[in-house]
Amino acid sequence: MCSQEKIQIVIEMILSQLKNRELSEYTIEDYRFHYQELISYIFEKDIKEINEKSLLVFLKSRFEIDVPDFYAKRFSSSVNRRLRPLALLNSYIKTGSFNPTCRKEKPPFVCPDGFWESYNGFLDYLQRKDLKPPTIYTNRKLVERLILYLSNEEIDTVDLLSMEHITSFLKQFRANSAKSNGSILYVLRGYLSYFFREGFIEVDFSEFLPHLRVPRHGGIPHAWSKEELRAILKAVDREDPAGKRNYAILLLVIQTGFRAADIRRLQLKDIDWKGHRIRIITGKTGQEVELPLLENTGWAIIDYLKNDRPKTGCNCLFVRHNGRI
Repeated sequence: MCSQEKIQIVIEMILSQLKNRELSEYTIEDYRFHYQELISYIFEKDIKEINEKSLLVFLKSRFEIDVPDFYAKRFSSSVNRRLRPLALLNSYIKTGSFNPTCRKEKPPFVCPDGFWESYNGFLDYLQRKDLKPPTIYTNRKLVERLILYLSNEEIDTVDLLSMEHITSFLKQFRANSAKSNGSILYVLRGYLSYFFREGFIEVDFSEFLPHLRVPRHGGIPHAWSKEELRAILKAVDREDPAGKRNYAILLLVIQTGFRAADIRRLQLKDIDWKGHRIRIITGKTGQEVELPLLENTGWAIIDYLKNDRPKTGCNCLFVRHNGRI
């Protein structure tokens, strides 16, 4: 945290660092503008301590930007312009050092002491259910987000949890699709039910959460037309090594419907060249899927393997060609 007296000193230090890095005068003035707005807000509201929570409240109050933290996904350039100065200030307040890349990587989750036992118990419970890693990951990330939210609301122990806190947390997702919110509610019900069963709380709040049922294919379906698919394939530069790889990948996606994660893990042994078949274990279901390898896709893969795939010890069929692609 940072006091009213120190915030101006910290801001001047940040602006000085930006100037030393030879940022344009326009960029520095943009940062200065946001900091002046913040200082005005702090004294207007008589905010004694400046921390991440108060900075996020300022963002919402002054610019109508409502985000859960400074590591939220990237938005439009205008929104990111508002986030960057405050994210840099928040990082400086927390660490005491200047970190211009503070929004590029989210720091590892550190569970508050008051939630440690229930958090780790819930993760063990998920493992015992023998769930797939992606499902465990989804559960874990949402629970971590809830715990951080409660911590920012100064809820330090499980027994202080109330339905008002849960409702307030869920408001962050009001712009999500019905299907996404249905999944969020499902995860929260499981976590809160675990809380109650293990005696961490006296009220089973999971019973108060609605059941949002959305048909599996309830969204509006979308499909590319044949003309659009031809245009996409035609746009690939097949003279370029990475282009040959991308062309083969696109054909696989179009003709098999494999998920990106499954294509990324695809190995040479998964292709039956004589039988013109592809066999994989899907990451989502863990089930074996076998599909025909169509002639044009097969030749595209062969062209890539024979002529342009980099020499590497990696067993995956498709590999990076440099550090970026």
